[in-house]
Amino acid sequence: MQPPRKPSPVVHDLIEDYNAELALAQQLRDHAAKAPYPHAEKQLLELAAEEEAQAERLRAAIEALGGSVAPLDAVPQDGRNHWLRLTLDLAAKQEAGGRYLEQAVRWEQDFPAVGNLLRGLEREEQERRHGIRDMIARSDPHALN
Repeated sequence: MQPPRKPSPVVHDLIEDYNAELALAQQLRDHAAKAPYPHAEKQLLELAAEEEAQAERLRAAIEALGGSVAPLDAVPQDGRNHWLRLTLDLAAKQEAGGRYLEQAVRWEQDFPAVGNLLRGLEREEQERRHGIRDMIARSDPHALN
């Protein structure tokens, strides 16, 4: 029996991105359930849905390149209050945006469609960070909940 084939480097990167998107979506849902205000819960659930949509676009790119994804069992990062949880969400979004930009530069020459996808995802991450920053600005870093 042959061992499973290792994915190509571009597919490997996309699989890592896909897993990160699903993990962040789960984290956002977890944080939404703990949000102290209904409007914050709604915003976080909307962000989670957008992360899942990004993951689906990544999955499609992975499959177009002959790769596949496996179910993910992620453990969300948690914080003692709403403000800290939002800062964790913001950090994850910043990390994703930087990763997408770096990978776009790496892959756009040989895989233009992947480069376009990653640049688009980076722009989306940038836009969504503004919403999280606004929620952080309205949160009390000292409130316990």
